[in-house]
Amino acid sequence: MIRLLLVLFTLVGFLIFSYPFLVAQVSLGKKDPHARDLETIKVVRSVFKVLLKLAGVTVTVKGAENIPEDTAVLYVGNHRSYFDILAGYTTVPTLLGFVAKKEMEKIPLLRTWMVNVNCLFLDRKNIKEGLKMILQGIEKVKNGVSIWIFPEGTRNPNEDITELLPFKEGSLKIAEKSGCPVVPVAMTGTAEVLEKQGFSYTIVPRGTDDTYRSVIEKTVYPGSGTAVVAALDFASTAEAAEIVGGSSVYGKYISGLYGVGMMPSLLDQLDKGTIRGLVVTNQFDAGYFAVKKAVQAIEKEQERSQFSLESYYIEKDELRSKKYEKMLYPID
Repeated sequence: MIRLLLVLFTLVGFLIFSYPFLVAQVSLGKKDPHARDLETIKVVRSVFKVLLKLAGVTVTVKGAENIPEDTAVLYVGNHRSYFDILAGYTTVPTLLGFVAKKEMEKIPLLRTWMVNVNCLFLDRKNIKEGLKMILQGIEKVKNGVSIWIFPEGTRNPNEDITELLPFKEGSLKIAEKSGCPVVPVAMTGTAEVLEKQGFSYTIVPRGTDDTYRSVIEKTVYPGSGTAVVAALDFASTAEAAEIVGGSSVYGKYISGLYGVGMMPSLLDQLDKGTIRGLVVTNQFDAGYFAVKKAVQAIEKEQERSQFSLESYYIEKDELRSKKYEKMLYPID
């Protein structure tokens, strides 16, 4: 359990602290999309290797010598765990994108990373959008990006790993239309890392108060054990803090609420103990740079430059630290 919590916190921390890098990648992508893809997947592979190490996972690959080296391919594999994706990205040496469910596109920061590593989003309820996704996949394959698809359409919970779920219609269309080779992949052991350890998780796309409330209620019902809530943007952190802070029951089952933001309301919730930790960004410097750029625009200066903003993780006892005083309370 400790290992899995380390994986969770490392992943959430990476997503939050990587924001300046993503901003820089947007600029690079406009100039050289291929260079952006190579740089992004290099970072993702490094992070995934760290996550696998934290989880105590050793990946063994058999049959890699049978994969074509001179062309993009369509990987078709069974799906047992989210760790299938980590194993895939860390073992395939070329550019690679996974086919993911459309709901993942609604998750801030994660969405941008997925786009930058050539992921495709499949709307399983909309045939027209599904066809559009297939065309996007064909285009990526023609541009040298291999695609990995799970034709079962979802994670397979069956105890017998040879008992596959029915394949979704159109799963092999990308290979059929592009003419690329199909590489079958069999994953074993990934479910034992997470799903079979009594560790469950729910990824919630950005939604309404009712969306968050219903998920929290289902997650922390009596007898379910303790839960950790991690929010990846200001609005979601504020929503979760309001829900958790407004119920004495939730406090018994939620061991920690972690988020991002430095609005006075969030700092107040951190001070009260509703929020366990916050990632904050130096908004004082952000305001200064914004004004500076506005002045340059007025004076018609064409200089283009990038800047990085410092981010910090703080807990309650650091709220009044001199180190963060200027950043947290710039008006004072």
